[in-house]
Amino acid sequence: MGKRFYKADLVKRVVDKLKDTKIVIGGNKYFYKKLYHLKYTQIIVSNVINAFLDELVSIAGNGDSVELRGYFVIEPVYCKETVARNCYTNEPLIIPPRYRIKIHSGSHFEEVSKRLTEKELNEKTGEQCHEE
Repeated sequence: MGKRFYKADLVKRVVDKLKDTKIVIGGNKYFYKKLYHLKYTQIIVSNVINAFLDELVSIAGNGDSVELRGYFVIEPVYCKETVARNCYTNEPLIIPPRYRIKIHSGSHFEEVSKRLTEKELNEKTGEQCHEE
């Protein structure tokens, strides 16, 4: 508990999970013998993504965190018991202590969000210029 998994660890776990899975390629099997003729099919990519997501869930379920540098960090965080209020009846509600999964975005996603914000601001200022 409390261990941090990185990209290489995650790749090893996904490979171990898919080690016994056969890759079936349609068409003439002799044509696809050479490595450079192999193509990623929807089934292959789907299997890899599903195995990746399953490993994320199992790692978080063990109380460990996953870090893909530049992209995101997923970690379970313990939240204490809190008291909230029902907004309709104004009665206090006790929220029991529990674990929650926190996802922190990395530098790549932060950069994308900045670009989207700048794009949105440029579009709004462009619209104001055309309206005047």
